[in-house]
Amino acid sequence: MASVFHSEEKFEDAIQLYQEGDLNVQLVALKEDHSNTAVIMGNVASVLNDQGKLDEAMKLYPKALDIERNALGEDHPSVTTTYKNMPCSARLLD
Repeated sequence: MASVFHSEEKFEDAIQLYQEGDLNVQLVALKEDHSNTAVIMGNVASVLNDQGKLDEAMKLYPKALDIERNALGEDHPSVTTTYKNMPCSARLLD
């Protein structure tokens, strides 16, 4: 549902669902170092990026990337996606 809100540009609703719902469930059930937790962190970062909250997004992308690299390996498609998303925000910060 959070991704639907994101696609409809209902950013605050998306953030609320990701952070208060999906992310909390992942942290309790799977812990912070699980790849699913990283995916949700990346999704939150993407919403923040789309809101223009680039500083906040760039705090989450590296965390998500570290978790994905450790859990999945450098060559996993999720790692590639996070790498691709990070420079978009980084370029806009400059």
